[in-house]
Amino acid sequence: MTVTVQNGDIAYYQNALLGLEDDSFMAIKITPNPASNQLFINASQPLERIEIYSVTGKFIMTETDLSNAVEISSFPSGLYFIKIRSSGSTLTKKFIKK
Repeated sequence: MTVTVQNGDIAYYQNALLGLEDDSFMAIKITPNPASNQLFINASQPLERIEIYSVTGKFIMTETDLSNAVEISSFPSGLYFIKIRSSGSTLTKKFIKK
């Protein structure tokens, strides 16, 4: 869309998608949150890989031999991000380690 304002300036606008909620990830749940020792990932699709990062972005761990539980007992308390890869797509969620 093009808009011309009174002073003669022209502005161009383009529709842009800022976010998309992927229905395939609607079935992924991380429990419990907050967690103490283990984090359970329940997903309707097979998980390919997970990566965990600290709140500062520091890489903590990766796991490709996945069961539905991730051991987090050695992590310091705080906020973390878990990056989940499933069916060729990636989703990042937050969790709290007590």
